[in-house]
Amino acid sequence: MSRFLLLFTIVVFGLLISCKNNLPESFDEGKINFAINYPVKNYASYMEKIIPKKMIMSFKNNVYKNEVSVGNFFTSSVITDCNTKNMVMLLNLHPEKIYTTLDKSEVENMLKTHYPQPEIISMPYKDSVMGIICKRYYGVYQQLEDGRDVLLNETNKINIENSNWGNQFSELKGVLTNYEVAQFGLSMQFKAYSIEDVKIEDSCFSIPKDYNKVSFSVYWQKMNEIFAAFLK
Repeated sequence: MSRFLLLFTIVVFGLLISCKNNLPESFDEGKINFAINYPVKNYASYMEKIIPKKMIMSFKNNVYKNEVSVGNFFTSSVITDCNTKNMVMLLNLHPEKIYTTLDKSEVENMLKTHYPQPEIISMPYKDSVMGIICKRYYGVYQQLEDGRDVLLNETNKINIENSNWGNQFSELKGVLTNYEVAQFGLSMQFKAYSIEDVKIEDSCFSIPKDYNKVSFSVYWQKMNEIFAAFLK
């Protein structure tokens, strides 16, 4: 009986390993699905059903787009070009559609003004996120008002160089699969739960012709107005 149990355990373990290895060694393009959670429940309870719960990250050729959509309420997208160090922010308010563009220096100014940079502490541990083994870090803020100390996970299996140049975690060179950001009055945790090895069209990173260009201050004001509706 003990020999049978041993053989059974080996077979099951082998099956688990083979399932794990179904993922490619690395990803050049595709989609990552993130769940959005709110560690600090400071939003109105009646907004629970419509507050953003998912983000889709599409990536290809060292460019990626993060998109959050809430039905017919709004769709917000940020296109980050890690080659040219430019960023495009788009907002569809149905029917109003606007966008703004930022170069590297403007992004740095935005981060300095709106996103305090934490101290990144490397941990001797790894976590499995969406089936990928990721390095664990902590982001620690010096001032309480700057934000909560946060758990971060990073992977080098997704081929985007310097993917964090446009956020407050630029010290990390891999792609973040788990992170938390305080913005527009809310603490938002983004954790990847699946990755799709699919082809991404170049048009994914283009600005639609029916969008009107506005200044960054106008875009930022619109985003603040949207998320103010969720707060208590």
